[in-house]
Amino acid sequence: MAKEAWEAIKMLCQGADRVKKEMVQTLKAEFELLSMKDSEQLDDFYMRLNGIVTNIQALGEKIEESYVVKKLLYVVPTRFLQITSTIEQIGDLETMSVKETLGSLKAHEERMNGKNENSGGKLLLTEEEWSKRETEGKKLLLTIEEWLNIYGHYTSECQNDVSNHMTGLKSEFTELNEGITGLVKFGDGSTVKIEAKGSMTLVCKNGEERVLK
Repeated sequence: MAKEAWEAIKMLCQGADRVKKEMVQTLKAEFELLSMKDSEQLDDFYMRLNGIVTNIQALGEKIEESYVVKKLLYVVPTRFLQITSTIEQIGDLETMSVKETLGSLKAHEERMNGKNENSGGKLLLTEEEWSKRETEGKKLLLTIEEWLNIYGHYTSECQNDVSNHMTGLKSEFTELNEGITGLVKFGDGSTVKIEAKGSMTLVCKNGEERVLK
């Protein structure tokens, strides 16, 4: 009978849906319990993490990228504590991509492994790099990833109590003294003129405002 056949098909579909939901719940539980081992490399851990996420999405379940970003930051070992804390304080976890987060963690891992020793850990762009950015119309205010992983340094590595930073965007300053001039000398011996000195106001995730002098 057509009615009996239809009922049988409905039961099969309902059974398949139940199996799918159970599989999704199992994968989500596995995702929640997942953590990175102290001896594990970041690439290996991400492959495990991404495998679970891919399987969840394959079952038709949506998983927010910000959810994966937060998971990635919260389960890495303590050797990543410095970079994860900085990302959480300065970055926007709701809009940050998994690719950006992974890139920052990977750069930190390579730095700890001594692969970035030749970079010298320079904080400032050379005069040639500043000019090139300006000519190509690129932003002169570096992103968090550029500061921390390419041209950045950590507080513990700073030789002075006060660390000077610079930007080419005048509009970013909330207070500016254009009477202060001079020269900044780079590691390669080149120099660039100081046009002014001032302060920038940074807004934290909790809404608190902090002044970077």
